[in-house]
Amino acid sequence: GGGFTPHHQRTPSGSFALGSMFARSASGVNLPVFLGGTPSSEEVGDAAATPGGNGKMMTSTPPPRPGPVRVKLEVVEVTPKPRSMELSRTNNSGTSTLPNQLYDILKSCQLEYIQELVLKEGLNRLASDLRPRWDSLRRLDLASTALVAVPEEINGLPQIESLVLDNNKLTALPSLVRLPNLRELSADNNAITTLRADLRECSELRVISLEGNRLTKPVLDMRALAKVHTLRLFGNPIEYLPEMHHCSSLRVLTLVNIRVSADAHYNTVEVSIGDVSSSSISSAFGGGGARQGSKAYAMFFSLIFRHSSCQHLLIATAIARIAAEDKANCEAIASTEGAIQQLLSMVLSNDVLVVREASKTLASLAADPALAQKLVDAKALQRIQGLLGESKSAVQICGLQILSNLAFASDFIARELFSETLLDRLITLVRGGEREVQVIGLEAIGNLSFEPANRRIIARYARSMLAGYALGVDQERDPEAAGALSSPKMQIYAAGADL
Repeated sequence: GGGFTPHHQRTPSGSFALGSMFARSASGVNLPVFLGGTPSSEEVGDAAATPGGNGKMMTSTPPPRPGPVRVKLEVVEVTPKPRSMELSRTNNSGTSTLPNQLYDILKSCQLEYIQELVLKEGLNRLASDLRPRWDSLRRLDLASTALVAVPEEINGLPQIESLVLDNNKLTALPSLVRLPNLRELSADNNAITTLRADLRECSELRVISLEGNRLTKPVLDMRALAKVHTLRLFGNPIEYLPEMHHCSSLRVLTLVNIRVSADAHYNTVEVSIGDVSSSSISSAFGGGGARQGSKAYAMFFSLIFRHSSCQHLLIATAIARIAAEDKANCEAIASTEGAIQQLLSMVLSNDVLVVREASKTLASLAADPALAQKLVDAKALQRIQGLLGESKSAVQICGLQILSNLAFASDFIARELFSETLLDRLITLVRGGEREVQVIGLEAIGNLSFEPANRRIIARYARSMLAGYALGVDQERDPEAAGALSSPKMQIYAAGADL
């Protein structure tokens, strides 16, 4: 459109000489301007007419015309690099012998680029036969290959990150210490009865899935396996859980017939009941009939309250959620051997979040008079007083919530809980605590006051404080107004506050 005619010249090498095209055009555009913004002749001319610092006109020499520019276009044939390979037999004869033609074909493939290898029944020997070729292999899937033992040759693949052994006939797992990069181990639906202690050496593991096996006492050092975020033991007749409170990364856990999962910050926790009708523990549920309702949680409760594993935050949160769903679930918890004592121990945890979740569960139990009496009989008041004596407001709130629900359960329990020492502590918290502490503290005092004998003592010791809150007087900041509350004229307001 600029009025110039481009001239294309093919060079002997097959490239194009485009120098004449961009050397000069009617608009003054040349190749340096086109590619990099070099000033055109007009721009240079403008710059030449710019006055200098001494008042004289500055002049400059136009840049030389660029020479020919050669562009070489070359088409190269590129073979895509394979990343995943799956091999299976259409008709499995039951023999492990493989035809030579298969090896010939595989030798012609770029196996060194394969990252995921899936081998079906009768083909698992390829993992060892071609071991030197699997340089990039990261995931080895030997599921449903009728394995009765894991091939030792996999130890020659130290770069493996994921090993899948599902749906086989394994009764044990081999030593995996020579797989230092292993991050995922899955051996679901086998017949595994024990785990090797040296599994703890696989410290990079993130996922351990052993669902549908025959594990009763899984030996898992969760302190060494602290990076594990998913532990699946669903469908195993487990009698004892490993200590789990060291595994702070855990977000997914399946036990017996229960699945629990949480997001990174425990803002959302999901609890679901699974089908165990085909597992080795179905008899514990009457042939799989108890898949819903409180009875479905019976074995889960029995397992987690047997030892201190329930002190893990994921489990503590799941218990609190189950308890909040239904009164029948609270009854199932309270009837589980050792459950109440474990919950009362959990409120002594150094983890405030575990204390919070355990307190939620205890508060749910305390809302029922019969269960509240069980808590009182288990010396729950001692734990409550310990929580109220803590300096952290979050912990104080936990104690107040349990106390408030217990006091509201019945007059008999309120009278059994009450003491002047407890009242002094409550008054101190209400007067000097944070806003939420004050609110729940007043609620606890109010619930204790439903019992007549308690009410008379509270009226004597806390009358001025209650009247101050009734009239909106800040007794700490306004001593004069607080003093006026004790005058005879104000006693009617105090009596109203008592009511």
